[in-house]
Amino acid sequence: MRKFLTSLLFFASVSAFSQEKLVVYFDFDSHGLTTEARQQLSEFSMANASSKISLFGHCDSRGTNAYNDALALRRVNSVRAFLVSKGIPETHIIESRGFGEEQPLNQNKTEEDRRLNRRVEIVYTRAEIPQEPIAPPEKQEPIEGETPVTLQQRIHDTLLQEGANLVLQNLNFYGGMARIVPASYPMLEELLNVMQTTPGLEIEIQGHICCQPGDGDGVNSETGERSLSLDRAKAIHDYLVKNGIDKKRLSYKGFGHSQPIYPYPERNPEEAEANRRVEIKILRK
Repeated sequence: MRKFLTSLLFFASVSAFSQEKLVVYFDFDSHGLTTEARQQLSEFSMANASSKISLFGHCDSRGTNAYNDALALRRVNSVRAFLVSKGIPETHIIESRGFGEEQPLNQNKTEEDRRLNRRVEIVYTRAEIPQEPIAPPEKQEPIEGETPVTLQQRIHDTLLQEGANLVLQNLNFYGGMARIVPASYPMLEELLNVMQTTPGLEIEIQGHICCQPGDGDGVNSETGERSLSLDRAKAIHDYLVKNGIDKKRLSYKGFGHSQPIYPYPERNPEEAEANRRVEIKILRK
C-alpha cells in the first residue's frame, strides 16, 4: 500500500505542475540503451535543450531488491550520459533517482509486464521561450510590410494543382509523442477553417519525423509502437473529424524519416524542426 501511495503522490505532483513525460525501455538485466531508446532520446534532446529534467529508473521484479536498486540507477546514468552527450546541460538535469522494483506499473506476471517495468521515466518541464517559425527551404519570406500569405490563399492559388503538397507551418509536437503543442493550435484552426469554407477540398495528411537513420518510423513513447509519424498525421485527422469535417474528405499517412528536407544527422534544432513536420497533399480542390 505504501508503494502504491508513493507512486500516486508522484504522479499527482507531475500532473499539478503540467509536466510532460517520456519513457524509454531496457532489455532484461541491462542498462545499455536500445536503438529505439537512442532514437527517442536524440529527438527529445533536439526539442528540449532548455527543459528542466528529472530521471527516474525502474526494474522488473526479477533479482534481489539491492541488485535492482543498483540496476535502476545504472539505467538512469545511461540516460543521463546520453542526454548530456546530445547537448542537454548537466545543470538542467535536476534530479536522478533509482526506484528499483518499488514502483511497478503492473504485477510482473507476463514478459510484456516485465518489459514495461524495465524503464526510465524522463519527466520534464518545457521552458516557455518564444521560438522562430521554422521554414522549409522552398518557403519565401514575405516582403517587409506585406501581409503574409494564408493557408486559404495558398490552397486556392490557381497555380497549385491537385497532387501538390503544402507544409503546415508552425505545427509542432512534443518530442517522441503525437501530442500537439499548444502554440500550434492557430494553424490547426486555420486548416479547419479552410476545410469548412471549401467543401470540395479533399486532402491526405502526411506525417514526417526527424533525427533517426534510415527510412523507418519512430517510436511513439506513449504507446511503444513504431508509428510516430503515422500517429502524428492521425492526430491532425482526428482533430478535423472531431470538429465536423467528413471522414470521406480526409486520409492520413506516415512517412517516417523517408522524406527528410535535411539529411540525417540533422545538424541543429532548425533542421530537426523542419524534418519533423506535417504536410497536406491536395487530392481534390
